[in-house]
Amino acid sequence: ARPRTNATVERRHWGRTNWHRYLAAAMRLEATYGPRMRRLHQEIGQLERLMDLQKAGAAVCLKGNHEDLMVGALTEPSEAAYARWRACGADATLRSYGVGEGDDPMTVVPRDHVRWLAGLPLTTADDHRIYVHAGLAPNTAFRDQSEAVCLWIREPFLRAGPKDFDVHVVHGHTPLWAGKPDPAEPELLAQRTNLDTGAFATGRLSIGVFDPAQSGGPIEVLTAVGETAAHSRSAVAGPRAPRGESDLRRAAP
Repeated sequence: ARPRTNATVERRHWGRTNWHRYLAAAMRLEATYGPRMRRLHQEIGQLERLMDLQKAGAAVCLKGNHEDLMVGALTEPSEAAYARWRACGADATLRSYGVGEGDDPMTVVPRDHVRWLAGLPLTTADDHRIYVHAGLAPNTAFRDQSEAVCLWIREPFLRAGPKDFDVHVVHGHTPLWAGKPDPAEPELLAQRTNLDTGAFATGRLSIGVFDPAQSGGPIEVLTAVGETAAHSRSAVAGPRAPRGESDLRRAAP
């Protein structure tokens, strides 16, 4: 289990001090919050900070596959739902909330946290780009993109070309695959930008800076450097989509 947060920002009137503050904040978020929901025990208030930022309109937080696993396990509890979440960091997350053995997580985890996670948007956009956790099905209208695709897709999306999308796609979810052999480096292509640099393992958090008046990828990629940790290549690559997601199979070009 690992936290993995990717940050994107639009540059307007940021001074040097503001950028330094942003980088510091980004590293704190990476250490305490992300799709893996793993290290909230270090500073649980960071999640509430994100909630406040989004409520104030100062940030857009997107739902990832691990937020979805957490919400599913806590709102429709079953042995299968908990098993899937547990494989992706549930135990550390529950400890961060003070859930002990024998405790019912439903009575300990704040309901406003669960509601906020459940209500996170799948995508956001500007005039030139779509931002999404995992990716989009190629050659598919935006209105026809499923939640499973937005949260889980990998190969069909990653192998698609520039002609398969109408706009540039900014995403994370996959720090390592055949087309991105170095997880510590972002993937900057004509049709998409992959900012997932596996910070949980590489210690490198990538932050894309996008000009709202300019199409395509980032005008700059900032890097915040922290501690590294040993992980297997399969752990860095991340979990597979749940079985039975037929829309992911249909997404293949």
